[in-house]
Amino acid sequence: MENKDEMENTREFPKVEKNMILEKNEVEENDKKDLTKDDENINDEKDLPKDEEEINDEVLNSYLKEEALELEGKKENNKNNSVKKFLLILLIVCVLGGLGFGLFKYFESQKPIKQVWGNTYYEYLRDFKKKDSPYPDGVKIEKPDEYQLHFYDVKGSDDPVMVLDYQYNNENYVNVYYIKDEIVNSINYFDPAHVELLYNIESREYIYYLINDEDGMTVYSDLGKKVNDEVGDDLEEITIEKDAKREVKDVNGNVHSISKFDETFIKPEIKDDGIKFNISEDPSELKKEIAKEADDFKDIKMISNDTSNYVSKSLDELVQKQKELDNYAAEVKTKEEEEAKKKAEEEAKKGIKVGNYTISYGTYKWMEDGQEAGVLVINNDGSCKIDGKDCTYSISSHDFAQDISTAGHPKTCLAFKTSEYTTHLYPYRDNELGDGDIGDYKLVN
Repeated sequence: MENKDEMENTREFPKVEKNMILEKNEVEENDKKDLTKDDENINDEKDLPKDEEEINDEVLNSYLKEEALELEGKKENNKNNSVKKFLLILLIVCVLGGLGFGLFKYFESQKPIKQVWGNTYYEYLRDFKKKDSPYPDGVKIEKPDEYQLHFYDVKGSDDPVMVLDYQYNNENYVNVYYIKDEIVNSINYFDPAHVELLYNIESREYIYYLINDEDGMTVYSDLGKKVNDEVGDDLEEITIEKDAKREVKDVNGNVHSISKFDETFIKPEIKDDGIKFNISEDPSELKKEIAKEADDFKDIKMISNDTSNYVSKSLDELVQKQKELDNYAAEVKTKEEEEAKKKAEEEAKKGIKVGNYTISYGTYKWMEDGQEAGVLVINNDGSCKIDGKDCTYSISSHDFAQDISTAGHPKTCLAFKTSEYTTHLYPYRDNELGDGDIGDYKLVN
């Protein structure tokens, strides 16, 4: 192809430009021959070549503009062709890329999850939308579209159980799924409930509990035993009254407490977000999420290793708290006992309350025919003497109707016990004792 310079050298100028040049030469020749013409004619002759030169420039400029427009048009056409080629290539790349991505997703969806149990649950959930509602007639719960999916390790089961949480009327419900003989089975609960991992302080083990409320009580059921059909006496349910707690007052009247839950369980600090599951979810995305959750799955032993320090610390804090409450209770009991003893001593100084009468401390004498027939000494330290013999006394009850003919005497009395016998005396009135038969002891000093 000829280059640009060659094209310009072979370009033919318009004829009008050649004529104009000839005319210019002729005018110059005439100027040389007629130098004697007056200034007016010379000026006129000089103006004529000037007008022709302007005409020449205009024609040349017009031609150049046309050439420039033609060249610009070619460039624009080339540019448009390049854009079209680029768009065509981009379209082909997109089509091939989309086809490749589609094939990749297809092959990924056909690839099984490496955990057999994870793949079993995936196959079950893939067609979950087509399954019938698990709720029987009369249970007003529609099958939800969205769930929170969890995998839990329970005692007695070879494979993890799957729990689907969902919300209904602002309350949480759960359905439990487990694998038996390579088939997914379900346990559906029609009352609000949730599942939590708790450390049982008494049995010292981690257990996933199904938790629900019944008549003001919170019931904790071992999820593993529910899955493994352990019922009756073997199904250990722990029932705790809502807000139940042990309260103790200190000697200053301040109340200290610890909840019944905190004395029964420790709640480990673990991450249990699970994954969101929608019944209309793309199968490949569902498989990817279940595969990741299965890879991240932690059994009880792993959780125990992760949380042992926290549980140990919580147990120490619980023991310390229980000791504090025990000490408060012991201090209060000691104070109450001291106050009771002091009160008893003060009352003792006043005398002994026997039934409706008071028997003061001191010496009592039994007089018969003006003669001293017996002496009774009662001391406020609990000691006494009757007719010269050491004894102890206590408030007692005695059926005096067997010994006397008079009926209606009170049975509440004082029993004076020596090493040989016991004498029962009841008050007739304040500071006067007798048995209704042998005579009366009256206070003399």
